[in-house]
Amino acid sequence: MATWEYIQALSSNGICLYPLIKGTKRPAIKDMLNQATNDIEQLTEWFQPQADGNVLYDVAINPSKSNLIVIDVDNHDQQLSGTKWLNDKELAGYKMDSSVIEITPNQGIHFFYLNDLEIDVPSQLSLDKCGAIEVKTTSTIIYPSAGYRQTANDQLLINTTVPPMPKWLKRLITKSIETKARQPASPTTDDNINVKAHSWLLKLTDMYIHGIKQGQRNTQMVQILGKLFFTGADQTLVWKWFNHINDNYVQPSLKPSEMKAIFKSIANKPHQVIHTENFDELQQACRDAKRLVQQSRDGKLSYLNGAQIMLKYFHFTRFSIDEGERVAVYVSDERSPWFGLYTRNYDYIRRLINAMYMNYSSKGIGEVLNKIEMLITEIRQPEHTKDLIPVGNGIFNLKTKQLEPYTPAHVFSSKVSTRYDAKYNEPANTPNLDGWDVDSWLMNLAKDEAGNVDKQVETLFWQVLADALNGNYTRRKAILLNSELGNSGKGTFQSLIANLVGQHNVATLKVNEFGERFAMSRLMGKSVCIGDDNPSGYIRDSSNFNSVVTGDVVNIEYKGKDSFTTQLTPTVIQSFNGLPHFSNKGGTYRRMLIVPFRQHYQGNSDNWKIKDIYLKRADVLEYVLFKALNVYSDFDKFIVPDVSNQALNEFEKENDPIKEFVDEEFRQWDVARISTKAVYIAYTRYCSENGYAATSRSKFVRQIQNILEDYNKGKVRMSFNEYSDLYSKVNNLPIRLLSNVDLSSHGMAIQCFYK
Repeated sequence: MATWEYIQALSSNGICLYPLIKGTKRPAIKDMLNQATNDIEQLTEWFQPQADGNVLYDVAINPSKSNLIVIDVDNHDQQLSGTKWLNDKELAGYKMDSSVIEITPNQGIHFFYLNDLEIDVPSQLSLDKCGAIEVKTTSTIIYPSAGYRQTANDQLLINTTVPPMPKWLKRLITKSIETKARQPASPTTDDNINVKAHSWLLKLTDMYIHGIKQGQRNTQMVQILGKLFFTGADQTLVWKWFNHINDNYVQPSLKPSEMKAIFKSIANKPHQVIHTENFDELQQACRDAKRLVQQSRDGKLSYLNGAQIMLKYFHFTRFSIDEGERVAVYVSDERSPWFGLYTRNYDYIRRLINAMYMNYSSKGIGEVLNKIEMLITEIRQPEHTKDLIPVGNGIFNLKTKQLEPYTPAHVFSSKVSTRYDAKYNEPANTPNLDGWDVDSWLMNLAKDEAGNVDKQVETLFWQVLADALNGNYTRRKAILLNSELGNSGKGTFQSLIANLVGQHNVATLKVNEFGERFAMSRLMGKSVCIGDDNPSGYIRDSSNFNSVVTGDVVNIEYKGKDSFTTQLTPTVIQSFNGLPHFSNKGGTYRRMLIVPFRQHYQGNSDNWKIKDIYLKRADVLEYVLFKALNVYSDFDKFIVPDVSNQALNEFEKENDPIKEFVDEEFRQWDVARISTKAVYIAYTRYCSENGYAATSRSKFVRQIQNILEDYNKGKVRMSFNEYSDLYSKVNNLPIRLLSNVDLSSHGMAIQCFYK
């Protein structure tokens, strides 16, 4: 059976699938795991079936969405082998009893069952102490992915009834879930560090003994690289270690291009390693903790003393008095990506407490943090000003045009990573790369369809760059990058912004995702929010989107944590190929600034070096930052190019039949006085002709009043001349939408629109 035929059969059986990049465990599209579906149209778009019935991707399922549960028995690791567990259960009379079984590329075994448990299964649930028997509910790679096979042709997932779990297995899973829920958080003291590292060390040992085989390489190397960075070593040493592992233990070795791509993606992330050397505040805190431990009777540091030490040497505050509001700490470590900021990242604060006194357990660290929360009384709101802009190496003062040092006196929650360098004031220092420079590129990007530079759009490009540099201040506009054609330079412009502020200062959130439960927490501490390739469908709830754009208070909720409210002010940049429809039209339209991209780069004009090389260079980014700060940052409102106004007007008409009716019909009548009843009848006819759903008369009259600024509404009589003029236009223009409509008031005052 061909791969696509098999996928179709799975979907018809209610199995929810999604594609993986061949030979990896990575979804073909970000967050696709949560979008797994059995909708055949969506699967056709994702898997892209070929003429021979094969597809471009491997296949994975979401067992939970498919009402399945999978028991994954790991057999490739001698120290984590699940074979012994299976044999022991078999000898004790406990059989797996599954009629659907698949073998993985590493000789592991997948047993498929119906999920009839009455309890939720947590992630990473193991049924044995070594983690060789795993219960999978969120994601499982299946046949016909590369290397996966069935135990027998008549036991396929598509033509075999998936059995319920045997009773003994259900009891074991339920007991394991209850046991895990009762387990306290793992402490981090020297006595039990081996327990905490057990799984990782075994996997690392397995790598040394057996190597990393194809199919696991990318995933495991990403995990290993993260651990290497977490040691606190510099990038040069980590790169050396990383290459040593690849050369000696990966079979076959990853290509240099793959190594560089993995290294770049992980190196750009903040690893939050707390360094004690050359970090005065932490060294002093450690000395105080050591002294108090020596003076104590039990040789321990109390939670209260720990909190008092942290408050003595580190600057803590709250941004508001709201219940649930997190405390923030000033980051004084110059090597941290958050240096100079007040961060509410509790993972960072916990690591700081642990670095101060490493004998605290995880529970103890939490207790110290609770004490800090109780002891803090100071409320300091973040600075939301256009005049002070935090950059990589200090605070740029827009009024003095000088760089000032970071101090705890300034409360900022976000910054950009690019450094400020005054040398770019000299034209000779402007970067020129093989005849390419960023000014000429932006001018070219601002050209209209005829090839003429639109100076308004060019200025707007620079203003958008300048606005993105200050995530602590909002100019109350969402930047909507729009193009009708591909290869317009829109994605490259977005890359420049992301590189300029730093990838770790960018949140990725599309318009339709702003309303999701935990979405707002992803914007915390970010300078820019970029949504790429937004859907062009209907956005029912844009309230959070509107609030973030204008810097209003929003509700923040992390998974498993109490919610709190705060003000978020990142620059919101959204990319579209065709704009969406909003339910809250007026409120959203007022916040929109459409930036058109009218070029279409192809052939020799499509220079891939711009995005992949030039816009990643430090000198290019520093020059852009210098020019954006010194030339384009001192403004209160964005320039609105004529083409942007026109685009917004067209967009409003496409999304608002009333506005479209006014512009296309009513304005052409040029009448001085006409009854609201007659206008509403014309509107309903217009909607009927164009396939729109007409709104109610009262709502129509209310909304059209906001559009017709040059008209009043009230109860008036119409003169004979006004009637004559109106009837003449109906017949001569003609105004077909008013044909056979009674326009007279029969001598009475009636509700009219009049000038």
